[in-house]
Amino acid sequence: MDFFRRLAQQLREVWAGMSAARRTLVLAVTVGVVALIAGLYYYRTQPEWAVLYSHLSQDETQAIRDKLQTQGIPVRVSFDGSTVEVPADRVGAVRIDLASQGLPAQAKGYELFDEPSLGSTPFVQNVNLLRAKQAVIAKTIRQLEPVANATVEIAKPEPSPFIREKQPTTASVMVQLKPNATLSRAQVSGIVAFVSKAVEGLTAENVTVVDSKGNQLSEPSGPEVGQVASQLDYRRAVESYLAEKAQAILIPALGAGRAVVKVTADINFQKLKEVRDTINPEQKALKTEKTTTSTSQSTGGGARGVAGAASNLALRQPNAALAAGGGGTSLSKEEQSEATYDYSRTHLEMEDKLGNLNRLTVAATVDLTAPDGGKPPLTKQAVEGLIKEALGFDEARGDTIQVAEAKLVAAAPPPPKEPEPPAEKEKEWWRNPEFFMYLRNASLAMAVLLLVLVMVLIAFLLLRRTRPPAAAGPGREGAAERLATAAQRDPEALARAIAALMEQP
Repeated sequence: MDFFRRLAQQLREVWAGMSAARRTLVLAVTVGVVALIAGLYYYRTQPEWAVLYSHLSQDETQAIRDKLQTQGIPVRVSFDGSTVEVPADRVGAVRIDLASQGLPAQAKGYELFDEPSLGSTPFVQNVNLLRAKQAVIAKTIRQLEPVANATVEIAKPEPSPFIREKQPTTASVMVQLKPNATLSRAQVSGIVAFVSKAVEGLTAENVTVVDSKGNQLSEPSGPEVGQVASQLDYRRAVESYLAEKAQAILIPALGAGRAVVKVTADINFQKLKEVRDTINPEQKALKTEKTTTSTSQSTGGGARGVAGAASNLALRQPNAALAAGGGGTSLSKEEQSEATYDYSRTHLEMEDKLGNLNRLTVAATVDLTAPDGGKPPLTKQAVEGLIKEALGFDEARGDTIQVAEAKLVAAAPPPPKEPEPPAEKEKEWWRNPEFFMYLRNASLAMAVLLLVLVMVLIAFLLLRRTRPPAAAGPGREGAAERLATAAQRDPEALARAIAALMEQP
């Protein structure tokens, strides 16, 4: 007890002898050490959280949260309300408990057919099959990154034996997007294609996609409407590309914000096929040729002459038969040739390609005033020439350009973009158990270091407070006088003595 009493007395004396700055420093260090130790203890005692369910709707999240709070189970919900977390050591038990109570109440897919139903009719089976398809399609759509929840409704009319009364199958998809998230046109087209291919008899024109605010995301039905939309997008892309090219060549010379160029492109979206036959009357060509040959044989006056070889040879030698008996066989041959001629002709087929430029119309407004009041950097004719060269201007095609000179007011800077929501991994980096381990180790090391520094500072102050002042040794002033006298009398001897002392180990 005497030790602690003396220690307390010494600490009071040290504290009383400190200045205001030192007191503030000691208090700040002490408060920092206590705060670090308290924070370390708090984080060390916090439970390790784990995801219970994710991609939930607001109603499902609220139902699960209320149920867990009534049971006294710690629960934490993400900022977007789609993820529920509980302590990691209770995830399994909580899931089993909620499942027994029918939470989360998500629509069942093909699990509907896992439950035996002896008295079900074909109508009920068809309805369950349609419900299962709707649930499976909605679950697949929810896997998209911007989608928080999705609902699918399929309208499949009853089959009719009459073709005129047959109604097509239709589908409606309602998607609930995450905060600050949007669906691109390609993603919407993918949803439409997926739904149309997943349901028998459903076409893409009969699928409608809307968001939770009632905005239609899918394009209106009809191939013509979709074709017009794609043509408009292509035209906007071409015009924007050409305008950026023209402005990019003017900015280095005039400066930013001193040239505005707009381009209107007349693009050919017609697919024409031309078939041309050209006949040359000056040239003739053989078209067909036909040759006919006929042979006839005739015998006159019967058989004449003596029997034997001479009479037989008369058949092969008509002149001999005539000489012998004045009669015999005659042969005749007739040939007919028929030819057809036609004029020469040329057959040509031409097909125009889509997307060709028919005509360009360019309008530009430039500020040619010099900033310092001197000579302008470019003339109006030079600006027009640069724009023509950049856009591939063709007067034979009918392109026109109009350049106007005016004083342009500096445009206000664009408003700052809203920060995009961080990715899922970035939002939950601080929930990683390794982060708590690093934080705990770092806090412990800092606490120990600060504690050591405080103890060293207190010990230093105590020693400085309690150490007696060193008394002057006897004869110090006399030794100094003798040393000064020796230096004056024989400085070389004093230097040798000092050198000898320094050489000694």
